[in-house]
Amino acid sequence: DSYFTSMIISNSNSSGVSIPKSWYIEKSLYIAEGSELKGGNEHIHTIGESFTNKGTYSGETSTIVFNGSPSVMGGMGTNNFHNLRISNGAELRLYNSIHISGDFICNSTFSALGRSVTFNGSTPSVISGTSAIIFDDLELDKTSGSITLSVPVFINNSLTLTQGIINTTSTNLIT
Repeated sequence: DSYFTSMIISNSNSSGVSIPKSWYIEKSLYIAEGSELKGGNEHIHTIGESFTNKGTYSGETSTIVFNGSPSVMGGMGTNNFHNLRISNGAELRLYNSIHISGDFICNSTFSALGRSVTFNGSTPSVISGTSAIIFDDLELDKTSGSITLSVPVFINNSLTLTQGIINTTSTNLIT
């Protein structure tokens, strides 16, 4: 693993920058306009305070873990996460809409702040955590695969069902 206080990604290579191993970033990750960062395969990247993206983030099969209180995600870039996890005692404040192709694990506080979360891709996804999760706008757009709810999910604004299946139980429903 590699440890950094902060990281700035600024590149013009059309294939972007690929992360070769897991990163621990104590404070902030910044992806500059026109830049692309690829998360790598099976890596776990931990971010303490902020994830600002003005370019493109492609998660590949990696996991991003937010462990700050608060951690903020902002910028006007494209965020394509595979797995996204909020650690115990952390808080994630969302200032940019995101896409998740894998799992969303919320073990603390998630504040969508009017932004949308889209589950896409072709692999199964699980929404889980330590308690119910509140989304403002949630979209399901899975070409194959499904989403399984392991906790109750509340929607403040809109639920868009483009394609895919949501698996619920008698206690883990969408409201």
